[in-house]
Amino acid sequence: MNSSSQGKIEGIRLYTAEQCQSLDRFAIENLKVPSYELMTRAAASANELIAKRWPKIRKVCIVCGGGNNGGDGLVLARLLKASGMVCEVFMLAHPDKLKGDAERAYQDAKTASVTIKSLDDETGFQASLDQAELIVDAMLGTGSKGALRKEVEACVQKMNASVKTVLALDIPTGVNADTGDVQGMAIDADVTLTFLAMKPGLITGAAVDVVGTVVVDSLELPESVFEHVETSCRAVAYGYLRSLLPKRDVNSHKGKQGYVLLVGGDQGFGGAIALAAQAALRVGAGLVSVACHPDNAAMVTSVQPEV
Repeated sequence: MNSSSQGKIEGIRLYTAEQCQSLDRFAIENLKVPSYELMTRAAASANELIAKRWPKIRKVCIVCGGGNNGGDGLVLARLLKASGMVCEVFMLAHPDKLKGDAERAYQDAKTASVTIKSLDDETGFQASLDQAELIVDAMLGTGSKGALRKEVEACVQKMNASVKTVLALDIPTGVNADTGDVQGMAIDADVTLTFLAMKPGLITGAAVDVVGTVVVDSLELPESVFEHVETSCRAVAYGYLRSLLPKRDVNSHKGKQGYVLLVGGDQGFGGAIALAAQAALRVGAGLVSVACHPDNAAMVTSVQPEV
């Protein structure tokens, strides 16, 4: 497993679902990396993560959708079986509806004698959840938006109710990869292994309560791929922000640390300006003044006497 080195200095670049598709296309068209090879790398990354994080696990239940996210899960099932795991796959989609890499992953899994069942087998699915030591969510990928279909929602309810350890591939089902929005419900993952790059929806909105620990794998793509696709947002680390602040002289006083004037706080609205004044002092301003409505002056100084 390799994590992309991009953004270590200025923060991690965040890529939307559409931008991740562009990364995918660039690798396929310009680097001549077959799409099925990328799927295999994603599954190998998940296999390695499972071996490192949960080395004693021997029974795994994987729930797969009909797209490439499901294909990742099918390839993972084949790899887990090859390593001696007891692995069962439950399919949301009928095998006849699979296409492209997902269909190839299904056929390869069947050839490897992976146990694959339909989610219509509710008794079998519940039994597999009860017996599993790890559940893998490979239902819906980053392209999914909006509320879940009823059958997917029912599946998510059962998986969450099992109270088992859950690994989500790329993004937990039910989470919007761009906004972090959760409409209705989503898989409550312990770990999310996201591919190619970090998505903004993994660190924003309601998603922060369900993604668990997020691990990023760039699928062995070089830095040039990430530089080729522009992104407009980053997750900026505290260490980077702190590096932007000038160093203070040991022999220093507040008059040398900058002066900030805050104007606001009309009658009946003194709270925001008081908080803003506190924030200015906490980030390092030496002198802070507030120009506000007279009715708020006493309150501001009582909250922060230095102002």
